[in-house]
Amino acid sequence: MAEPAGTTARKSLLQSLRGGNKTLLAFILIAVAASFWWAVYNKDHDLRVEFLEDTRTVSRALNWRDIDQLSASDADPVSPTYQRLKEQLTGIHQASPRNHFVYLLKQRPDGTVIILADSEPSASKEYSPPGQEYREASATVRQVFTSGVESTVGPYNDRWGSWVSGLVPILEPKTGRVMAVLGMDINAREWYWNLAQETAESLALFLVVLLPLAVYLILRQRSEQTIRASEEQYRLLFEKSNDAIFVTVPDGTILSANPEACRMFGMTREELCQSGRSVIADPSDDRFKSALETRTHSGEFKGELNFRRKNGEIFPADVFSNIFTDSAGSVRSTVRIKDISERKQAEQSLARMNAELAEREALLKQILDTSSVAIFLVDMGGRITHSNQRMAEMFGWPLEELLGKEYVELIHPSERETGRHKMLELLASQIASVDLERHYWRAGSTEFWGHLAGKRFNDANGERSGLVGVIADISERKRAEEELNSKNIELEQFIYTVSHDLRSPLVTVKTFLGYLEQDMSAADNERIAKDMEFINAAADRMEALLNELLDMARIGRAGNPNEEITFRELTSEALDAVAGQI
Repeated sequence: MAEPAGTTARKSLLQSLRGGNKTLLAFILIAVAASFWWAVYNKDHDLRVEFLEDTRTVSRALNWRDIDQLSASDADPVSPTYQRLKEQLTGIHQASPRNHFVYLLKQRPDGTVIILADSEPSASKEYSPPGQEYREASATVRQVFTSGVESTVGPYNDRWGSWVSGLVPILEPKTGRVMAVLGMDINAREWYWNLAQETAESLALFLVVLLPLAVYLILRQRSEQTIRASEEQYRLLFEKSNDAIFVTVPDGTILSANPEACRMFGMTREELCQSGRSVIADPSDDRFKSALETRTHSGEFKGELNFRRKNGEIFPADVFSNIFTDSAGSVRSTVRIKDISERKQAEQSLARMNAELAEREALLKQILDTSSVAIFLVDMGGRITHSNQRMAEMFGWPLEELLGKEYVELIHPSERETGRHKMLELLASQIASVDLERHYWRAGSTEFWGHLAGKRFNDANGERSGLVGVIADISERKRAEEELNSKNIELEQFIYTVSHDLRSPLVTVKTFLGYLEQDMSAADNERIAKDMEFINAAADRMEALLNELLDMARIGRAGNPNEEITFRELTSEALDAVAGQI
């Protein structure tokens, strides 16, 4: 009768013990322990790699635009976008029941990790509503958000149980920003059980060399189950994907197409799979064909190509292809096509907007730099953040030194506190604007007059952002006003003097007219002649005064040379002017 498997090994071990060969026994135990540890370590690593690959495959089926539209609020469950994602997550869970949970996580700006959507029915006690905080998020989970690198984590415990999780970031294609993290959970007990099974198989191959057939059958059975589960999972991904997916042969002939490909190209599967059918817009573009030929490509292609729909419309798309060998040994390619028409239109619109903005900025800069007044912006701290070149010229500072200065430093010290008070009133919304004249410092040394018009402005959110000010140099105007005031004072004095000087000849004429009347009544010819002489002298004096008044009016337009006279002449002229009073 044959001995049971392992009997010989046990007898040899007992003989070693009885013979006292403890060194050999220790070596065997160490070797077995090391083999067991190595098998466990490698199988755990292989399972994690396989699990992460499954999670990565699932993440490719999710549309990042749909994820970006989620608000993580009570409004999500009624939106078509959320329901579509919910259906995808549920389908993935049903295709692979070992994935107990399939969900999307998001990290808020404050670092809080929340749940966007999961595979659980809303009636389930394990269902997580959009926006629910995931307080048990580990450092590894947060690291995926920070680094954008996929990872596995666990076993770990949370409020739902003990799990091993696969975590893959969902990235925005253009910026690489982590929009969300796809998570898939396997029960830790099932994980340990699978690890024990895998490790037992490896140890069986290593230790029980007499049972290769049994191990082979176990491995084959598990392989078939895995293949069937994988095929079902990939079938679900193929059918539910938001991107067009083709399976092709190296010459580009399409063997299979998913529903999204039919919708995208406006054709049935039969039409797409017709021999010689090409969906490339430019037949001379051989990049796509080279991507499908192992002779000319490494086996993977990623790029942007133009395609043609059935109605003739041409559209751009991102293309991802991978070459593989099927079970029959034939070379095949999976081609994933993502329509980027909307993105291209948005990029073109953005480019036009940027060009228009640049043109407007250049025009505004030109207007500001050619302005005859100083224009500047002040932040909420009272510092100058922007100014035109005219302000730098007006205040005698280089533009780079002017920026960052406090506005009140430009005001003359005698008015600086008043200026600071006005600025604080504007910033505090106590007044809406200012319009005043004050003294300023040019380069901190020369005083000049300026007219300030300032107004508070707000940012795009309506919050107070600072002040905008315009300063005009009015020094010339101030000097002209001072000269005008001086002239007005002189004119008042002149009018007073002229009125006084003109009154004296009139008094003389009037007085001697009275004398003339008396002397004519008395027929005193000598006195009459003397009266007429005084009247004529007074009239001549008035004419001279009027001529001098005209000369005074022409000051500045005609020359006014100095003239020498004797004191006798000056005395005689004064006596003549007051002859009537005398």
